Amino acid sequence: DLKIARETIMPKMRQLIAATPAADEAVILGIGDLLHWDGFVQETPASKHPLDGDGRYPKVLETALDMVEETVELVLARHRRVTVRILRGNHDPVSSVAIAAVLARVFRANKRVTIDKDAAYHWWLRRGKVFLGGSHGDKAKMRDLPMVMAHDRPEDWAASTYRRIYTGHIHHESRIEEGGVIVTSMRSPVAKDAYHSFNKWRSGRSVYSETFNVDGSEAATL
Repeated sequence: DLKIARETIMPKMRQLIAATPAADEAVILGIGDLLHWDGFVQETPASKHPLDGDGRYPKVLETALDMVEETVELVLARHRRVTVRILRGNHDPVSSVAIAAVLARVFRANKRVTIDKDAAYHWWLRRGKVFLGGSHGDKAKMRDLPMVMAHDRPEDWAASTYRRIYTGHIHHESRIEEGGVIVTSMRSPVAKDAYHSFNKWRSGRSVYSETFNVDGSEAATL
């Protein structure tokens, strides 16, 4: 239900953003599956699992864009610069690319906003001694991602002392440390649909905020 989704998620996003300490740069990271399905057929693109949906695909796409645009504006009001990356998931590998392209046009005149349109499945960003990464979680196991990080960005790996990777996909919260890299699987803020309710999958719902100092230390976690 699009109305319920907006009324459930956006107040929590506003609360989280208001509680996050102001920083020189904020990163808005979508870790995949922003949309539940990827076109006019309500099913997962690869596995063809049937999915619940409210209304037509254009309505879903427009609602998602509205919510992300509002999130960017809210974050921009508290932080000097904003970087946005919408990662591809197994539910929305095409739509996620389209959303990033639209956001880039919406904010193209704002010099304080950077929309990362890279369509790769992995995302890497280093600021000072903090090296961050993200991936939806359907292409590699959590324990394998630190080696992917080191291989893709060896210079950033060598220059960093704090390394962190975020994943989603399974909707359950868990954390491992592999090779000095903390890899976190994060909950989703969405409710279960019929397919997941009828099967075994159960998890809580969350949104997250973490703040780091460029010297390589954590400053706040919400």
